[in-house]
Amino acid sequence: MIESYGISDVGMVRPGNEDNFKIDDQIGLYIVSDGMGGHLAGEVASQIVVDSIHGYIKKYKAEGLHESLLYAPYDDELSEEANVVQSSINLANRMVLDISRKDKDKRKMGATVAILFFGEGRTVVANVGDSRIYLIRQNTINTVTRDHTLASDQAYEHIIEPNEVESSPYKHILTRVIGVDEEVKPDIFELEIVPGDRFLLCSDGLTNMVADDEIMEVITAHKRPEKICQVLVDMANQKGGEDNITVALVHYKHKPLERIFSFFSKPFKRGLPWRS
Repeated sequence: MIESYGISDVGMVRPGNEDNFKIDDQIGLYIVSDGMGGHLAGEVASQIVVDSIHGYIKKYKAEGLHESLLYAPYDDELSEEANVVQSSINLANRMVLDISRKDKDKRKMGATVAILFFGEGRTVVANVGDSRIYLIRQNTINTVTRDHTLASDQAYEHIIEPNEVESSPYKHILTRVIGVDEEVKPDIFELEIVPGDRFLLCSDGLTNMVADDEIMEVITAHKRPEKICQVLVDMANQKGGEDNITVALVHYKHKPLERIFSFFSKPFKRGLPWRS
């Protein structure tokens, strides 16, 4: 069972909201996209990204994978679901790029994206740009995506230290974006998931204002996803709200019957708590 909630806020400075998101518990898909460009172009780009990826993966869930659905060579090192995510990102890239070339008001528009797509006992994680995904497990928070920025790339290549990224003048220079080049290279991998895992997807409007330890404090203090998301948005706005803020929390839980069977299938150990 998955419990989720998402919210997007314009922030305190920007005149409009160029972020978009989608949560779909039925197919286990969660997307956050942050757009950029000229007049309304960022909003258009992020909406195309979210709608095209959601529509593509929804079609895959309904029809299964067939050759006409692939927008990238099939990678045998990835699962079928990961290949589907790869193709969905390529489709989104093509759609944004095509519109930006046809409409002079939308030239150079683009978008970031962060995606979670749940399978059986695992989830596909993918990202392009600096929208992030965090995993909260056993009272710890870890970033499971890597920002595609010049500063982050420099840290990855050991040109600067990891602790210098936040103060780097190159922190906001994106090195990968959807809709700018003919080809886009997302990071895609899979994580095994366990009941109790929580994932936070967000645009940089949150992470530029709120530190990881502050995010963890909010998640620890509240249980309901809608409360956590609202508190995080409010916190980002209280700190200046310099950008649009989008937050989506996904809580992977036991299925009701799994919890019952787990309880009765475990041997009793005096003095130890039940473990699912």
